[in-house]
Parts: sequence; C-alpha cells; structure tokens
Amino acid sequence: MATAMAPENIHIKYETYKMCKIEGNVKDAAIQFIDLFNVTSLQPVVPTPSQLRSKKAEFKEQQMQFIHLKQLFQYEMKFILYSIADEWSELSKENLNKYLQIDQSSVNDFQAELNFHKQLYLKLKKSDQVNCLTLFSNFYNENLEVEIDVLLYIIGKNYISSESLSECATMLIKIKQDLENRIIRDNCKNDNDPDWLMMNHLRQKYIFCILPTLFTSSALFDDKHLIQRYIFDSLKYFIEDFIFQKSNKQPISRKHEYEQKLIEIIRMYGSYNQWQLFKNSNDFNFSNGLESTMNLLSTYVDLINYRTESEALDLTANVKPRPENPEPILYYSLLLFVICFSSYVEIQSETVVVERLHTGFEDDKLYLTTHNKKRKLIQHYPQKPKLISSNKKQIDNLNVLTLLKNYFCSFLKNDFEKFLDHVNLRNNDQYIQLMADLSIKEGSYADVTRLFEFKSIAMNEMEIVNQVKYLMQMIMVYSKTNCGVLAIESIFNLVNLLPRFNQLHSFMKKPIATSVIVRCGSIDSNDSTTICSATVAGTTPSTLSYCDIDSYLEISKSNSTRHVILLPLTMDNILAYIIDVLVCKLKDSVIQTVRPFDISFGHMMVLCQYSWPYYYHMFQRMVTNIMTRLNSNTSLSLACKLTYSQFSTYIFNADIIEELTNLTDLYENLILDFNPITNDDPNQPLNMHSTRGVTRTYKEDIKNLLHKQMILSSNQLTNEMFINFIQIEMKQYFIQSLKS
Repeated sequence: MATAMAPENIHIKYETYKMCKIEGNVKDAAIQFIDLFNVTSLQPVVPTPSQLRSKKAEFKEQQMQFIHLKQLFQYEMKFILYSIADEWSELSKENLNKYLQIDQSSVNDFQAELNFHKQLYLKLKKSDQVNCLTLFSNFYNENLEVEIDVLLYIIGKNYISSESLSECATMLIKIKQDLENRIIRDNCKNDNDPDWLMMNHLRQKYIFCILPTLFTSSALFDDKHLIQRYIFDSLKYFIEDFIFQKSNKQPISRKHEYEQKLIEIIRMYGSYNQWQLFKNSNDFNFSNGLESTMNLLSTYVDLINYRTESEALDLTANVKPRPENPEPILYYSLLLFVICFSSYVEIQSETVVVERLHTGFEDDKLYLTTHNKKRKLIQHYPQKPKLISSNKKQIDNLNVLTLLKNYFCSFLKNDFEKFLDHVNLRNNDQYIQLMADLSIKEGSYADVTRLFEFKSIAMNEMEIVNQVKYLMQMIMVYSKTNCGVLAIESIFNLVNLLPRFNQLHSFMKKPIATSVIVRCGSIDSNDSTTICSATVAGTTPSTLSYCDIDSYLEISKSNSTRHVILLPLTMDNILAYIIDVLVCKLKDSVIQTVRPFDISFGHMMVLCQYSWPYYYHMFQRMVTNIMTRLNSNTSLSLACKLTYSQFSTYIFNADIIEELTNLTDLYENLILDFNPITNDDPNQPLNMHSTRGVTRTYKEDIKNLLHKQMILSSNQLTNEMFINFIQIEMKQYFIQSLKS
C-alpha cells in the first residue's frame, strides 16, 4: 500500500528492500536494490540559480534525500565488498575491516549478513554489478587503498563500455600522479610508507592493466601530448624495474611479458593511426631475431626520411630532414632502445668494452724465425678486423643501440631529449656507461672523457666492479690520446684494486678453452666483420680471453684496424689489459737499435712472459735488436752487455730462457749480467764493453743460472707475481723516468 501511494519515496523503497532481506528473498531484493540504487537516483540534483530562489525548500529536501540515499548505498556496498573481498582486495586485504569501517555489532548475525550480500551481488546483472562498483568508487573517499582496488577490479571485469573503462583508468592514473607528487613533496624514502606502497602497486598495474584499458578509448588518441606522456611513463617504469633495479623491481622472469605488453600498447596506438610500420603483428617480434626487426625499422627510416619513391637515396646529404610523421619511428625506436638497453645492462654487469691496443700480433708478417727453434707458434694473417667480440646477443644489442643512437642524435633529437628528462636517464650511471661504450665502439674518445667527468669525483663511492671498468676504459682512452702520465697513474690505481676485486669476485669463471669462433651478421654498416664467441655442444659456455691467440688469428682475417672487445671482467683479462698497456709504453725503447739498453729491456722480457706465446713476436723483435747490434759490431774486442738484476726474481719462461741460452752460444761478444745490481742508477746505459773478462767460467756461470731458472719455470709465473712486479719494479721505473 505504501509503495503504491509513494512509489518514489526512498524510505519506503529501502524498507521494502529490507523486508526482502529478512525473508531471504534474494531475487526480489536484487530487483529492489537496483530500483533504489541506480545511476539516475544517485545523481546529485544541481538546481539553476532561478530554481534555487523559487523552490529553495524543495531543492533542500531533495538534497537531503540524496545524501541519505548515498549513505544507505555506501552502507550496503561495504557489506557486498566485504563479502566478495577475495575477488578484488589486494592493497586493502590485510586491513579490510578497518578500511571499510563496518560495525559488526549493528547486525544480529554478521556472517549471515555477508552471505546474503554475496548472493545479492551474484544475482545482479553484470552491467549492474559494474555500475554499482563504479558509483561506489565515485562516492567513496574514506580510504584510497579501497578506491584503488575497486577501480582495478572494475577494469578487470571489462563488462562496461570502453569509454567507461577508460574513465576508470583515467581516475587511477590521476591517483598515481597525486601519490607521486605527494611522495616528492614529502621527500618520502621509506618503502613501507602507505603512499609509497600504493604508488608502487599502481606502477605494477600500469602497463599490464591500466594503460591497455585506457587505450581502448579512441577519443584519447586525439591528444598526442597526453599519449606521449602515457607511453613515456610506461617506458619509465620498465627502465626503473629492469635497468635501475630499484627496490620495487619486478622479477626478471616477468620481463618478457612486460616487453610484449609494451609492444601491444604501441601497436594499438599505431593501428588507430594506420601506421605503415610493423603492420603485421609478427614483424616486431624479437623471437625472429633482433636484426630483422632493426633492419625493417632502418629500411622504413630510409624510405620516409631521405627520399620519396621517385628519388634516389642520397646518403651524402649533411642535413637530414625530419619526417612528416616521426611518431612511428620515435615510439618503436624508444621501445627497441629500452628493451636492448635493459638486456645490455643485464649482460654487461660483469663485462667491459675496451679497444685492443695492438701490442700483440701487429706486424704484417708474424712468422717465428727463432734460431734453433723448430716449432712455429704463430701463423701469418696480413690484416686486422674491426671487432665486437662476445656472444651474439651482446653484439646484436650493441649494434642496434649504435644505430638508435644515430637516430636520437639526428632527426629524433628533440623528442629523445624530452624522453631522457621524463625518465630521469640523463645522469643515470647505467645510461652514461652505455653511451661511453658506444663512444668507444665508434672511436670517439673525447666523448668518453666528457661522459666520465663526474665519475672521477665519485669513483671511491662506486662498487668495486664499476671502479675497475671505469679505470680500464680511462686507461684505454689515455693511451689512445697520448696522455701517458694519466694512463700510468690509472694503471697503478687499478692494480691497487685487484686484491679487493679478486676477493669479492672469486666466483667468476676463468677462461675456458672450449670456445669456437663463429661469424655473426652485422646490422651496423660501419662494422666490416663481427665475431662472437660460441660454445661447443656439451661444454660449459666459454669466456672470452683478451690474450686468446686462436680468436685473434681468426678475426685477423678481416680488414678493419680496430678491435673492440666486450671483455669479461676476470682477473686474467684485467691483468692482461694492464700488461698490454705497459708493453705499449715500453715498446719504443726496446725495439730501437740506436738506443742503449737499459732496464726497460729486462722489464719487457718479464711482461712478455704473460699469456705466452701472446707476446712472442715482441720478444722476437727484442732478440732481433740484440742480434742486429752484435752483427753490426765488427770488432770482436767489444762486447754487447745486457744487465738485468731482477732476472732471477721474475723471469721463468722456458722459451725466453732457451732463447737467451741460444744467443750466448751463438755470440761470444754477448755478456748477460743477471747478478744483483750494485750501481746506484738502475737506468745507467749499458751497451758496448770490452770483452776482457768474458771467460769460460763466465759462460758456465750464466748457463748454470739459466738452467736453474728453467727448472723453476713450471710454477712461478702467477698473476700474483706479475702484480707484485708492476707494483714494485714498474712503479719505480716510471717514477725514475718522470724524474729524468
């Protein structure tokens, strides 16, 4: 009767709904619930100024009814949400009762009340369920965790129109931005802070849930600035999780899913704009090979950026015009960049990019012609390649990143600058390291120095691995730019780090002699050849060695003069590079036949022992120098004397000792003085001397000394011995050289 008399009275409607609840009539209760709480009834009444003046009391009554109805709706919805909490609550799960503020004492049987509301919710149509959840999220402002969870639950159900879903996604983005601003404002650094936890939760949902939902609304695509910000945010979160590796990073096992979702998001935008790039879903697919994806992008860039269909491709043009629509290139280039960058950082954590100094096999003819030697250690290859040497994935990533860098420095420069600022990459250590590696690959040594200016100040604050990488690359740069003193200073700084490095990284693998050399196609047209290390079936993955002769000879079949190596950071490789630089510094003084012998000749013999026979050719040039002087001396009354007081301490290589023995047998006027030095000046020139005193006893003594060293040769040449030699003898040598 009351319903018939006042069908729109909310009090009567609510009482009718309560009667159905008491009777347990879920079906009728659901009908009454939607009749009472719907989009129309829960719309606030907004009167015009004239209506407010004429019917002020009436509108005030309507406003009071609306407030009361909203309170009743929130009360019922809290019970519904509590009853289905397992379906939607994530952030709010642990404190759900506190957040919803349900008074359990207000009902006789709390569990029965929950069961009824759960059955009521399930009885509603799917569209009515989502409408009620959406209305609740619009009204509810008591707790942000609950609001976030409910909005994410709505998006996940996906039963409403794309525009409505997009509105929910927009609300979540606004909440996320507010939280980020609040964290910055309050300088919050506590990972357990509620704002921090909510923001991180939304970030994790951003690429997998929020952004794909947002992109279902075509109306959004008209605002290109907003689209750019949303895409930049998605790339930013990927970088933070998988490159910066902050505390909120996602498991690495989810990285592939993350990448695929990024591709899907950009492809959705491209499909709406009818991009001609990567129209086929299989085109942009890393499983088919990174090279094919990059080649397709490069071809597209060439076509639209340099020519029309009727024009020839002009690569000599100095000014590269900006394409009419750079969006496809920009977004796919940025996507490739962050994916390759993250992969590169992952692989490069224990690797350093350096350029070989060519103190090894550098001559045009490298045959061994040692007297009285039958074995031939080195074969002849006339030229040297440009090389990036490591596994194929490293090479692919570095080549793609090189090409992308060229895009970002030319027609995409302004957009890339915006991107760097948006994702806070510009001063990031990993990004600076990447740019330095690319500069080394391109031979731009001044750029490396400029990039590393900040690191020279904060080097002591770096992790030990990063200190080693930095010093190795700066030693290379100083050596290439003729900054000898700085190179030597950096060498001794690096040598001082080696004990700590060895202690912290004793788990690192030593080079394994099970690798083979395979050729890998190069994307970069500037690379004549790229070689990578592969693994023989059934063996442990190989580790590239700086002084590996077989790989050197293989790559030397190519035509480039620069060898850029992605070198694993092992003690052997670090020490090998240090010794290579030192050999380079001593080389000129030991191969010139017009210069008197000094202590550098002996020091070079010590260094040549490392990774024998890698420096065999250098030792052979030293032998040739001695023989040239002896052969040019027509007077048998003069002797060529070579003094090295540290011989018995540091020289144990059997081949070197054998060669010296052969020389003493061949030349009567050669004096080898390997006794401890008594002269105050260890660098005193030692050249031609009288042969008086060169007796049979002397010959026997020197042969006995060489024989003794030969016996000790099996176990003396350790990394520790070379490190001690560098720290003591080489340091003293360079100090004396600087003084003179």
